[in-house]
Amino acid sequence: MGRISSIAALFGLIVFLSAGCASTPVRSDELGALLSLRPQKAEPLKIGRLTRETVQRMRPRFKGAEVAIIVHPGYALFFDSAVASGCRVSVCSLLRAQLESEAKFIAQSAEKGRAVILVLPADPIVEGGFPHLYSAYLNRLVSGSDSVTVLFSKTSSSGSLRIDDMLSLYDFLAGAGVRKVIVGGGYIGRCQREFHSQLITYFDSSRTFISPEISVISTADISDKEAARIAKEIRYRRYDAVKSFMMRKMEEPLNIISDRSWRE
Repeated sequence: MGRISSIAALFGLIVFLSAGCASTPVRSDELGALLSLRPQKAEPLKIGRLTRETVQRMRPRFKGAEVAIIVHPGYALFFDSAVASGCRVSVCSLLRAQLESEAKFIAQSAEKGRAVILVLPADPIVEGGFPHLYSAYLNRLVSGSDSVTVLFSKTSSSGSLRIDDMLSLYDFLAGAGVRKVIVGGGYIGRCQREFHSQLITYFDSSRTFISPEISVISTADISDKEAARIAKEIRYRRYDAVKSFMMRKMEEPLNIISDRSWRE
């Protein structure tokens, strides 16, 4: 499938995204800068899937390790119809800053061989192994590292996993005896919350954390003023405002961890 048909199919799939991870369409002069983060050419996904079989090979390698799980990485660039329509200057700037931090984390973790699991939005093109701009974006970040694997959420507007996939994930985390699970991605209080809630019903919540440095806020959930303030804080590597936003949106007990070692 070529680039144009991939894009057409993609946007045909997101018309129902008025709930879940989706946000309200707005306009912005920043749209071009934000969408410049997308690759120019579609590719099939080249990242291995986490399954019961791959878990058997991975557990010894990551025994007692720290594992990062990124929910819907790069979601706003490919699956949010509101962002495709544009976004207000301050909100779009914040979104770009957060997506860049998320992407940098994935790329550096992959380079260092850190265990990372990407929970991707359900998509028949990506899951079917056909060329897609989203696949190309992820391939570029991971650069062939076998320490990164993927799972797919139930739908593109939900962060929850199918039971079989959650059991594979639990089998890996528990079997490897990981000491810490750090959750990032987006959107905070939406798909990220759905995944986190499901995860802590299976895995020890005392070892499960959410990182503000690698989490993303929906454009639908924030005002221009708050977006400008948070974006300014992020430029100075301060994340107190993101933490406060998390506490309001998550609506459940959670552990927040600030880990900036990947930036060094």
